[in-house]
Amino acid sequence: MGWSAILTLIWLIVGLLAVVAFLVAALAQDPKLDIGTYVHGLESNGLVLSLTTLPAYGLGLFLLILFVRIRRWKVREYLSLVPLKAKETLVAVALFVVFVAAHDTVAVLSGHQIVPKFMTEVWGTAGFLPLLLATLLIAAPVFEEAWFRGFMFRGIAASPLGGAGAVLITSVLWSLPHVQYDWFGIAAIFVGGLFLGVMRLKTGSTTLVILLHAILNLVASVECALVTAGVVPPM
Repeated sequence: MGWSAILTLIWLIVGLLAVVAFLVAALAQDPKLDIGTYVHGLESNGLVLSLTTLPAYGLGLFLLILFVRIRRWKVREYLSLVPLKAKETLVAVALFVVFVAAHDTVAVLSGHQIVPKFMTEVWGTAGFLPLLLATLLIAAPVFEEAWFRGFMFRGIAASPLGGAGAVLITSVLWSLPHVQYDWFGIAAIFVGGLFLGVMRLKTGSTTLVILLHAILNLVASVECALVTAGVVPPM
């Protein structure tokens, strides 16, 4: 957790520097720019999200590897990056599909949008869509799962809190940064984190939860594309 705190601090500093860089560039073009409005708009700008997230995740992954090597572990072993097993993967993906379907059903019945406004704004301002997709489908699943369900999970599971504590704590910490969503969205992310954590605990595979996370983001991307294109109405 100490190493993760250091990583979080560095990650926040990198994110802040990126925002400052965009702000300085914008002010150079328009000195009368409304700074508050501009910074607020950066939060849901898809191109800005991609350009800032990819370097930050790359740096974060490098630091994770560095921390593991400092502890004299093999990276694959410490992060549980084991090969996928066919039967195990099929069962996990099937259960995850059920989870996603249940989430969408609950969202509709409770009057919440399946695709939050934040996501449609990000999609609409992607600029270069392949860059956003690379962020959502590759960078985010790899780094976030390597950190939460790989690096952090192992440390907590080895403590007196055990595997159950690792599942719960990593789910809470994973959901907290998603402040751009309402309470329903954050709750859904927390429950999704519990599912991923249980899969990590039962299978011992971070590789599997990386795949599941990528599938989740793929489904969300398809839903977002359909809503943005007007094929289906926002619900």
